[in-house]
Amino acid sequence: MKRALLVISACLTVVVGVASAQVASPDNISLGLLGDGNSALDFNTFGSVIDTELGLFAANGALLAENDDTTNLQSQIDIPFGLPVGTYYLAVGRFDTVFGDGFFANGLSGGDFILNYGAGQTTGGTIGAVGVVWFSFEIATEPEPDPEALTLSSVELNRNRLTISWRTNKGVSYRVQRSSDLQSWTDVGAERLGNGNSLSHTQALNAESAFLRVIIP
Repeated sequence: MKRALLVISACLTVVVGVASAQVASPDNISLGLLGDGNSALDFNTFGSVIDTELGLFAANGALLAENDDTTNLQSQIDIPFGLPVGTYYLAVGRFDTVFGDGFFANGLSGGDFILNYGAGQTTGGTIGAVGVVWFSFEIATEPEPDPEALTLSSVELNRNRLTISWRTNKGVSYRVQRSSDLQSWTDVGAERLGNGNSLSHTQALNAESAFLRVIIP
């Protein structure tokens, strides 16, 4: 018996796989995980005061896309079908920045910008002496859920009643057990089938010490 214990667009050209010599990646600000390889991506500088430009690079330094003006001198790179799994770099500059393979970005310094990305996320910055501000982000597939993993999501005490909740995987059965010594365990209630949401169990409290656990039979 397996057990787990719970004790209380814009103008865009994208070319994937462009050959380019491997060069060192620039210092950058990470935007984190932004997709799984199938998610649409939209980067834009809408709301910025300066005339902006954007350049998108692969991990090997190859220039994948660039854009100057979309709306009111602001830039946008819109990728409706996502990007392959990997690390990418985005350079934000001001007009007239020149982008090229090998993480090449030559632009003017000065000016504040706004960068909109992901699902309604926003950041910003000031273009310094290097002429652009670099960002990085990851595209990665989500790991398959472990059907034997158990995660306690909440414990609530209401007067003399204790409620525990745990996350479930679809099609996996769960059973609550009780013990007074952590040695002998007794089933509490029927075996329950998970549906991907949370399940809960409520236990009346009394003077006797007791422990609860959830197992996958």
